[in-house]
Amino acid sequence: MMLCSFVFGQNYHWTNPTIGWDLNSTLTSIIKINGEEYTIDDRYELGAFSMADGTMRGRERFTVEDQRYYMLIVGNIGEQISFKLYDHVEKTEVDIECLTTIEYTGPNKDYGTVEEPLVIEFQESVAQIGTTKYPTLEAAVDAVGTGETITVLKDITLSETLTIAAAKNFTLDLNGNDITANLN
Repeated sequence: MMLCSFVFGQNYHWTNPTIGWDLNSTLTSIIKINGEEYTIDDRYELGAFSMADGTMRGRERFTVEDQRYYMLIVGNIGEQISFKLYDHVEKTEVDIECLTTIEYTGPNKDYGTVEEPLVIEFQESVAQIGTTKYPTLEAAVDAVGTGETITVLKDITLSETLTIAAAKNFTLDLNGNDITANLN
C-alpha cells in the first residue's frame, strides 16, 4: 500500500529527500512527547534521518484530520533511521531526544498503518553528564560517577524526595537553572 500526502499551502522546513530515489517505503506514525501523544495541530514537522551520517530520509507535517503523519522514506538497506522535530511556531528544530529508531529494510515496506501507527517517542532531557542526557534528575544522580559533573539543562520541579547515596561524590552544575521541590 502506497500512501501519499499532499497538503496545499503547507510549508516545510526540511527539503524533500525522496526526489531522485526510485524506491521508497511508507511510514504512518504518531508522536509522543514526554509520554503524551501530540495530536493538537500541525505545529511539528517530523523528519527522518540516517543515524550513520545525518542524511535526511523523509519529512512530513501532521495530518490533523487523520491524526497521523504519513511519510515517504528512503534509505539504504540495513540503515538505522532516527527522527527529529521542527517546531513551526517557534521556527526552530526542537532540542529533544528521540527514543525511537527503525531499520530501513528495503523498498515497499510499510512502517506502521492507519490502524496501528508506529509510535515515535521523544523525551526532553533535564540533566546531562558529559554527552549523555537524562530525562530526570534522579536518573542522572543514579548514573553519575565519582568526580563527574551533572549539568542541569532546564528548571526542575521535584515532586518527591531525591535521595543521594552518601558515597556519591559529584558536582551539580545548575547552569543558571533552578531546582525547586513541590513535595506533598
